Amino acid sequence: NMPPYPHLAKSTIDFAETAAKMRALRNVGVPYKPEQIQSSEQDAQAAASVGDSTAPHTPARVTAADQLLVSATAERTVDAWTGEGSFGGTAVGVAWTESKIHGSTKAFVGENTRVGELGVGGVHVTSTANNSAVAEAVALSGGLGIAASGTVAKAVATPTIEAYVGRDADVNVQDGLVIKSDSTDSATAKTDIVNVAIGVSIGELDSEAVAGGRTKAYLDDGATVEAGELSVEAIASDYALATKDLDIGAALSFSIDSEAIAARASIPNNPETPTEITAGIGKNAFVDVDRGVTVLALSSTDADAKSWGSSGGGVNIHTSIA
Repeated sequence: NMPPYPHLAKSTIDFAETAAKMRALRNVGVPYKPEQIQSSEQDAQAAASVGDSTAPHTPARVTAADQLLVSATAERTVDAWTGEGSFGGTAVGVAWTESKIHGSTKAFVGENTRVGELGVGGVHVTSTANNSAVAEAVALSGGLGIAASGTVAKAVATPTIEAYVGRDADVNVQDGLVIKSDSTDSATAKTDIVNVAIGVSIGELDSEAVAGGRTKAYLDDGATVEAGELSVEAIASDYALATKDLDIGAALSFSIDSEAIAARASIPNNPETPTEITAGIGKNAFVDVDRGVTVLALSSTDADAKSWGSSGGGVNIHTSIA
C-alpha cells in the first residue's frame, strides 16, 4: 500500500524543479529521454490516474463509490514574438522565432486496477487539452544603399492526449464507463517585413505552422468491463495557419527590389510527428454491457497558408509560395 502523504491535502505541489530533479536522476542511470525532461513540468501538471501503470504488481482498488471521476485537463499557450530593426548606409536585419508545444495530457485507470467490487455507480476517465502555439517575426530595414531583411517564424503544436483503462484492469459499474480524449491544437506562424532602400531592397520570409499530435482513447488488452454501457471516444480538432501578413519592399531609384515569400501550413503525417486519432478496444478484452457500446474517433483538421507581397523599383523580382 502507498503511504498516506497527508501533507498533500493542504500543500501546493511546485513542479518548477521537476526537470532539474529528472536530470539528476538521469545522471545516476534513470533512462529519461531529453524530450521527457523538457516537457516534464507540463506533463506533471496534466496527469491523473487511479493506479500506476509502471507498477502493475501492486494494483489499486476502488471497492465502492457513487461515481469515480479521473480527469486530466491542460491549457497550454506559447506565444513567441521577435522584432528586428536595421537602418544605415547598408541595413541588414534578421528576425527568427519558434514556438513549440509537445508534452502530454493523460487520464487513466492503471494496469490490474480493480474497480467496483462492492458497487460503483459509474466511471469517467477523461483527458482534455487546449494547446495554442503562436510565433511571429517582424523585420524593418531602411538603407541608403542596401536594405535586406529576413524573417522566419515556426509554430508547432503536436502534443499527446490520452485516456485509457489499462491492461488487465477489471471495472464493474452499475451505470456507464466513459473513456474520452478531447484535444484542440492550433499553430499560427506570422512573418512581416518592411524594406526601403535608395539602391537595393531584398526581403525573404518563411512561415511554417504545424498542428496535430496523438489523441487516443482505449480499453487496453485483457481488460474486463461489466457496465450498463461503454463509450470510448477520441475527438481532435487541429488548425494550422501560416501567413505572411505584410511585405513592402521599395527601391527608390534605379536598382532592384527582390522578395521571396514562403508560407507553409500542415497537419503532420510522418513518423517523427504523426497525427493520430484512435479509439478502440484491445485484444482479449471482455465487455459485458446492458445497453450498448460506442467506439468513436472523430477528427477535424484545417490548414491554411497565405502569402502576399508588393515590389517597387527599377527591376522588380517577386516570388510567393503558399
